[in-house]
Amino acid sequence: MSKNIYRVNKKSDVDIIFKNNLLKPIFLIFVDNKTDTKLVNEIEKTLLVLSKKNTYGVSLLINLDKFTDEMNFFNQYKENTPSFVSFFLGQQITEHSNDNNNNFISIIVSIIEKIHSNYVSKLNTLFTNANNTITNNTTNANNAMNEEPLLPIINGNGISGSGNGHEGHGGSDNDTDEIRLKKEKLKLLLKQKELLEIHKSN
Repeated sequence: MSKNIYRVNKKSDVDIIFKNNLLKPIFLIFVDNKTDTKLVNEIEKTLLVLSKKNTYGVSLLINLDKFTDEMNFFNQYKENTPSFVSFFLGQQITEHSNDNNNNFISIIVSIIEKIHSNYVSKLNTLFTNANNTITNNTTNANNAMNEEPLLPIINGNGISGSGNGHEGHGGSDNDTDEIRLKKEKLKLLLKQKELLEIHKSN
């Protein structure tokens, strides 16, 4: 069974779904007992198909005559079914009510497809930018480490820290701490890049 399509009968269940999917687009379709049964069946079939294709969106089918809503939060839609509303980050972004039931499904499919496409595009941009940032930081860290030897250079005149004429103790303690920090930073950056690649592959 798809995990992103629900038939909801209580406002409290809607609240839970919103809370658990705050960062995803959420689509609400309202019908009632007066809505043509054939249309309701077609809406259900359409939402099921979309849920398998548009995996980032969440769809809720609500029959207002069988819906427990003590706050009457969705009362405005009772006189105008079928209705469609979409939300993102808890804010309404689109709304559609159609007197001509023949066009209702095609219109909401178009809206859902557009919202989902824009959402996925923004996700791809976000991941690409994050990956580029990690790659650039890793390159910079590698370059910085290459400028400083990890071990002191031993020569005939004693031990020098960086081959730049500083003799005696291999540079200051601060130099050693700086190199250690660079190594730890590089490990962290490489781990972040690995986790991002795993997330993208899923």
